[in-house]
Amino acid sequence: MAYEVIEVGGDPEWDEVGFTMFRPKGRKHHQFEEVMDDYTPAQGDEDLEDALLELLPRLRSVATALGLHPPTVVLANLSDHDHFARFVDGTEGGSPVLLLDPAPTRQFFNPSQFVWESLAHELGHAHFRSRGVEYEPEEEDAVEGFAL
Repeated sequence: MAYEVIEVGGDPEWDEVGFTMFRPKGRKHHQFEEVMDDYTPAQGDEDLEDALLELLPRLRSVATALGLHPPTVVLANLSDHDHFARFVDGTEGGSPVLLLDPAPTRQFFNPSQFVWESLAHELGHAHFRSRGVEYEPEEEDAVEGFAL
């Protein structure tokens, strides 16, 4: 299953930028639309987009092995949340939505490993939520080990 890049939200008439979304082809994005007002769009760059398009099929395979649907990745400004990436709670039943802040990736010539570890970490959270496990502080160590 391939991924497509689309823009969600925004209004060209008012020069409002939307969210860049990397979603599995044929999947809807309504889950993110329900919460997108909680986040701010962020602009990616060519290196990040290339890394994502290369990594997403592998991430999809891991998600499938965990019993999850292929994830959707959205570029968002997370600087005020102290995260490089974030799993959107409540999306584990459909295509888990993973937010990625592109700003930290700009420090790398090739951001692939950083992006992979960040998204795999958040996919770990989606896995726990899909199994009905409520968030616990110890979970961070488990999902970080999984990501690495």
